[in-house]
Formats: sequence, C-alpha cells, structure tokens
Amino acid sequence: MTKDSEELTNARKDELDEYLKRNYPENYISGEQDCNLLLWGKNGTEPKMFSLNIGVEYSPLEGLKGKTIGDIMNQKYQSNSSFKRLMKYGEEISSKSHMPFVIIVYPSLRETYGGKWADTERVYNRKQVLFYWFDISKKVNGKIEHEILKGEQLRKRIYSALEVCFNDEGTGKDENSHLSDYFHFWSRQTLSRNITKLDIDGIIINNLGNKGVLVEIKRSSKPPIPDWKPKYDKANYKLESNYAKRILSYFWLLHHESRPCDDDEIISFYNIVDVDEAQSVDFIISNETILKMSVAGNQSLKEKISKFIDE
Repeated sequence: MTKDSEELTNARKDELDEYLKRNYPENYISGEQDCNLLLWGKNGTEPKMFSLNIGVEYSPLEGLKGKTIGDIMNQKYQSNSSFKRLMKYGEEISSKSHMPFVIIVYPSLRETYGGKWADTERVYNRKQVLFYWFDISKKVNGKIEHEILKGEQLRKRIYSALEVCFNDEGTGKDENSHLSDYFHFWSRQTLSRNITKLDIDGIIINNLGNKGVLVEIKRSSKPPIPDWKPKYDKANYKLESNYAKRILSYFWLLHHESRPCDDDEIISFYNIVDVDEAQSVDFIISNETILKMSVAGNQSLKEKISKFIDE
C-alpha cells in the first residue's frame, strides 16, 4: 500500500463511530478530527489530565475575536444539551479524580504552506501561536474563565497540570509525517518525549451528566469476530483503565469488522476492568461478549448504552 493510500485509509470515517454519533447525538462525544479527546499521563500509565482539544479558524497570532466557549462548543456539536452534559461531566470528574478537565482551543491550521508542517512552522512560529485554555473545574460567577497563552506558555501550563518538569523538547518523530491537525504537530514538536498523550475515540455521557464511558474503537476484519483479540497497546489500555477506575466510570473496547454499522451488525464488546501488565497475552481483564447492535434483551450494544445513559 502506498503512503497516500495509507493516509486515505487512516482518514476514513469509522463506521461504528458514525453509528454512535447518529443514534446518540446528545450523549456521545466523538474524538474526531478538530475535536480531539486526549488523556494525558506521566510514567506511562498514571493519568493526570483529560482534555478536549478543539480546532477553530482564527488568526494564529491575533486570536479569537468575540467568540465564547459556548459559541465554539455549540458550533462543533450542534446540540446545546450535549454541550451542557459535557460541561457537567467535566466538573464531576474533576471533583472525583482531583484531576483537571480542560478545553484547549487551537487554530485549525493545515499543511498549506508547501504541503508540509515544517513550512507552516516557518510562517507561524509555534512558540508565538495563540491558544486558549479553559479549566472546567474553575468558574468565576458561574462562568468558565479562560487563559490566552502563547505556545511556550501553553507548554508550561500543561507541565504544571501534569506536575512534571522536563527540559527536552520534541518526541523525535518525523515532523513531516502525516498528522491530522495543528495541535498534534505542535505537541509533537514542543512537549517532552516523556509525556503520554493518548487519543480517546469517544465518551458516552449519561443523561444526568455525572457518569461517562471511555470508548475505544477497533476496526478490523482479519481475523474476524469472534477470533479477533486485543493485542499490543497494553500501556494505553492500562492508562485508560486506571483513569476509568479513578473517576468511578467504565472503559469499553468495541471491535467491528469495518462494514457499515446498522442494527444487524455484530461487534465484540469488552468491558475492561483492569490490565495485567505481567501477561504478554490475554492481558485484558474483561468479559468478552458478542453483541448485535440492536436486538431485544440485554445482548445488544443499544440495550447496554440505553441502560447506562439512564443511570
């Protein structure tokens, strides 16, 4: 497969993610392009912060003009109720876990200058680009206060939230490899290689806004269901599992065979309660269930989600 083909494949919308967005628009928050859900950690598997990173069109060196966080969220999610649930959920998990839940707004720059991020960097120095930092747990007169930070200030703000201090800069990965958004480019070039930054596929939030499910989606038809088993990503699963336990929540791993998802499609469902780091195989402590998307009774994903969002 050529590099261009690989990039097209990686950029393709996930069928199960689309199903969840379509059927649960007020409860499912997708970590899609320009609305990334990130779990941050140190020492590999120790969760320290959760962030929603949103790409917005604005002048990278002049900033937003007149837009509020409410304007941005409603524009991205097109549902005031899902926005309110996410804000309430952020407050809840910050209180339960004593970890910050933040929104980071960044300019939605593209690889427009010469087709490479390095050329974009020459036009907009990443240390001077403006970002917006909203800490959901901190309100003044009922409003979420925000900070306007230059790139270098944002690096220090993230390190403060993670309670770390590193002097190295950059992960060492190829700066011109395909990245979906500017924040991933910025963080790859700016933050220490010792920082763990994990993309979350989605969150399902209950109707009360006080509980959530971390959702990890895997798409593969080789091997097919039920032969497919979780492999690799042990440290990432451990980080997500530790975070879910810390906020008294759930972590679901959903695997499908890369076909259009409808009510008759089947998936592998894992409710992960822990990860055994000592095991090289079968390291996930979970009960696997083969579910249809929608059938009568409790053997369907639809039933499990419906039960959860009513908790």
